Amino acid sequence: MERLFTDVMIDIETLDTTPTSVILSIGAVPFNIGDGQAGQEYSSKCNVSMQVRDGHTIGLETLKWWIEQDAGVLSNSLSGGEWVRRSVENLNDFISEKCVDEVRLWSNSPSFDLVILKNALNNPWPFPFWRERDVRTFVAIRSETAKEFSRKATHDPVDDCLRQIDMVCAVYWELNGISI
Repeated sequence: MERLFTDVMIDIETLDTTPTSVILSIGAVPFNIGDGQAGQEYSSKCNVSMQVRDGHTIGLETLKWWIEQDAGVLSNSLSGGEWVRRSVENLNDFISEKCVDEVRLWSNSPSFDLVILKNALNNPWPFPFWRERDVRTFVAIRSETAKEFSRKATHDPVDDCLRQIDMVCAVYWELNGISI
Protein backbone atom coordinates (compact mmCIF):
# COMPACT_ATOMS: atom_id res chain seq x y z
CA MET A 1 0.00 0.00 0.00
CA GLU A 2 1.22 3.48 -0.87
CA ARG A 3 2.29 5.71 2.02
CA LEU A 4 -0.16 8.46 2.90
CA PHE A 5 1.26 11.92 3.47
CA THR A 6 0.60 14.22 6.42
CA ASP A 7 0.92 17.49 4.50
CA VAL A 8 0.34 18.88 1.03
CA MET A 9 1.82 22.01 -0.53
CA ILE A 10 -0.47 23.84 -2.95
CA ASP A 11 0.47 26.62 -5.35
CA ILE A 12 -1.44 28.39 -8.11
CA GLU A 13 -0.56 30.89 -10.79
CA THR A 14 -3.22 33.49 -11.58
CA LEU A 15 -4.06 36.53 -13.69
CA ASP A 16 -5.47 38.62 -10.82
CA THR A 17 -5.14 38.97 -7.05
CA THR A 18 -8.86 38.81 -6.24
CA PRO A 19 -10.89 35.74 -5.19
CA THR A 20 -12.48 35.72 -8.67
CA SER A 21 -9.14 35.51 -10.47
CA VAL A 22 -8.50 33.47 -13.57
CA ILE A 23 -6.29 30.52 -12.56
CA LEU A 24 -3.55 29.68 -15.04
CA SER A 25 -2.27 26.55 -13.34
CA ILE A 26 -2.47 24.50 -10.16
CA GLY A 27 0.27 22.46 -8.55
CA ALA A 28 0.34 20.30 -5.44
CA VAL A 29 2.91 18.03 -3.83
CA PRO A 30 2.11 15.82 -0.84
CA PHE A 31 4.90 15.49 1.73
CA ASN A 32 5.72 14.48 5.28
CA ILE A 33 7.06 17.38 7.27
CA GLY A 34 8.90 15.07 9.67
CA ASP A 35 11.26 13.59 7.08
CA GLY A 36 10.77 15.78 3.99
CA GLN A 37 9.70 12.88 1.78
CA ALA A 38 7.59 14.16 -1.12
CA GLY A 39 5.16 12.14 -3.20
CA GLN A 40 3.70 12.18 -6.67
CA GLU A 41 3.04 15.68 -8.01
CA TYR A 42 -0.29 17.08 -9.19
CA SER A 43 -0.26 19.59 -12.03
CA SER A 44 -3.12 21.05 -14.01
CA LYS A 45 -3.33 23.82 -16.57
CA CYS A 46 -6.68 25.66 -16.54
CA ASN A 47 -8.48 27.00 -19.60
CA VAL A 48 -8.31 30.81 -19.51
CA SER A 49 -11.00 31.62 -22.10
CA MET A 50 -13.58 29.42 -20.36
CA GLN A 51 -12.88 31.20 -17.06
CA VAL A 52 -13.23 34.66 -18.62
CA ARG A 53 -16.52 33.53 -20.17
CA ASP A 54 -17.66 32.37 -16.72
CA GLY A 55 -16.85 35.75 -15.12
CA HIS A 56 -13.41 35.15 -13.63
CA THR A 57 -11.20 38.23 -13.66
CA ILE A 58 -7.91 39.40 -15.10
CA GLY A 59 -6.13 42.25 -13.33
CA LEU A 60 -4.18 44.80 -15.34
CA GLU A 61 -1.37 45.04 -12.76
CA THR A 62 -1.05 41.25 -12.61
CA LEU A 63 -0.97 41.04 -16.39
CA LYS A 64 1.77 43.71 -16.49
CA TRP A 65 3.71 41.72 -13.89
CA TRP A 66 3.44 38.54 -16.00
CA ILE A 67 4.72 40.37 -19.08
CA GLU A 68 7.89 41.20 -17.12
CA GLN A 69 8.45 37.51 -16.23
CA ASP A 70 9.74 34.62 -18.32
CA ALA A 71 7.68 34.77 -21.53
CA GLY A 72 7.72 30.99 -21.89
CA VAL A 73 5.92 30.41 -18.58
CA LEU A 74 3.04 32.75 -19.46
CA SER A 75 2.83 31.56 -23.06
CA ASN A 76 2.63 27.94 -21.97
CA SER A 77 -0.03 28.79 -19.39
CA LEU A 78 -2.30 30.60 -21.83
CA SER A 79 -2.82 27.73 -24.26
CA GLY A 80 -5.29 24.91 -23.73
CA GLY A 81 -6.08 23.56 -20.32
CA GLU A 82 -9.14 22.09 -18.71
CA TRP A 83 -12.21 23.56 -17.09
CA VAL A 84 -11.08 25.17 -13.82
CA ARG A 85 -13.76 23.55 -11.70
CA ARG A 86 -12.69 20.12 -12.96
CA SER A 87 -9.05 20.97 -12.15
CA VAL A 88 -9.95 21.90 -8.57
CA GLU A 89 -12.14 18.80 -8.15
CA ASN A 90 -9.24 16.67 -9.42
CA LEU A 91 -6.92 18.42 -6.97
CA ASN A 92 -9.25 17.62 -4.09
CA ASP A 93 -9.50 13.97 -5.19
CA PHE A 94 -5.69 13.81 -5.48
CA ILE A 95 -5.25 15.16 -1.93
CA SER A 96 -7.85 12.75 -0.53
CA GLU A 97 -6.12 9.81 -2.26
CA LYS A 98 -2.52 10.69 -1.37
CA CYS A 99 -2.89 12.15 2.12
CA VAL A 100 -4.16 11.25 5.58
CA ASP A 101 -7.65 12.40 6.54
CA GLU A 102 -6.19 15.08 8.84
CA VAL A 103 -3.89 16.47 6.13
CA ARG A 104 -2.43 19.94 6.62
CA LEU A 105 -2.80 22.16 3.55
CA TRP A 106 0.13 24.54 3.07
CA SER A 107 0.24 27.49 0.70
CA ASN A 108 1.95 30.85 0.37
CA SER A 109 -0.58 32.19 1.55
CA PRO A 110 -3.91 30.40 2.17
CA SER A 111 -5.72 33.74 2.02
CA PHE A 112 -4.62 33.92 -1.62
CA ASP A 113 -4.25 30.44 -3.14
CA LEU A 114 -6.92 28.59 -1.18
CA VAL A 115 -9.48 31.40 -1.35
CA ILE A 116 -9.16 31.52 -5.14
CA LEU A 117 -9.41 27.73 -5.40
CA LYS A 118 -12.50 27.69 -3.15
CA ASN A 119 -14.13 30.35 -5.32
CA ALA A 120 -13.36 28.44 -8.52
CA LEU A 121 -14.82 25.23 -7.10
CA ASN A 122 -18.21 26.84 -6.55
CA ASN A 123 -19.01 23.95 -4.19
CA PRO A 124 -18.22 23.30 -0.55
CA TRP A 125 -14.47 23.01 0.06
CA PRO A 126 -13.84 19.52 1.48
CA PHE A 127 -11.08 20.53 3.89
CA PRO A 128 -11.73 22.45 7.13
CA PHE A 129 -10.08 25.83 7.57
CA TRP A 130 -8.22 24.75 10.69
CA ARG A 131 -6.00 22.50 8.57
CA GLU A 132 -4.68 25.42 6.50
CA ARG A 133 -1.07 26.47 7.06
CA ASP A 134 0.73 29.60 5.87
CA VAL A 135 4.23 29.08 4.45
CA ARG A 136 5.13 32.77 4.68
CA THR A 137 4.28 33.02 8.38
CA PHE A 138 5.92 29.72 9.29
CA VAL A 139 9.25 30.36 7.56
CA ALA A 140 9.42 33.87 9.04
CA ILE A 141 9.98 32.19 12.42
CA ARG A 142 13.43 31.11 11.21
CA SER A 143 13.96 33.18 8.07
CA GLU A 144 17.74 32.58 7.96
CA THR A 145 17.23 28.81 7.96
CA ALA A 146 14.54 29.08 5.28
CA LYS A 147 16.83 31.23 3.10
CA GLU A 148 19.51 28.51 3.15
CA PHE A 149 17.05 26.13 1.47
CA SER A 150 15.33 28.65 -0.76
CA ARG A 151 15.80 28.91 -4.49
CA LYS A 152 14.30 31.35 -6.95
CA ALA A 153 10.58 31.05 -7.60
CA THR A 154 9.96 29.79 -11.13
CA HIS A 155 6.22 30.50 -11.28
CA ASP A 156 5.68 26.89 -12.22
CA PRO A 157 3.34 25.74 -9.44
CA VAL A 158 4.95 22.32 -8.90
CA ASP A 159 8.48 23.79 -8.79
CA ASP A 160 7.27 26.46 -6.38
CA CYS A 161 5.65 23.76 -4.19
CA LEU A 162 8.94 21.87 -4.00
CA ARG A 163 10.82 25.08 -3.11
CA GLN A 164 8.30 25.86 -0.36
CA ILE A 165 8.46 22.29 1.01
CA ASP A 166 12.23 22.63 1.35
CA MET A 167 11.86 25.82 3.35
CA VAL A 168 9.01 24.57 5.59
CA CYS A 169 10.81 21.31 6.39
CA ALA A 170 14.09 23.09 7.17
CA VAL A 171 12.36 25.38 9.67
CA TYR A 172 10.33 22.52 11.17
CA TRP A 173 13.45 20.40 11.64
CA GLU A 174 15.35 23.26 13.27
CA LEU A 175 12.47 24.02 15.64
CA ASN A 176 12.16 20.34 16.60
CA GLY A 177 15.87 19.46 16.77
CA ILE A 178 15.65 16.99 13.88
CA SER A 179 18.79 16.23 11.86
CA ILE A 180 18.10 14.92 8.37
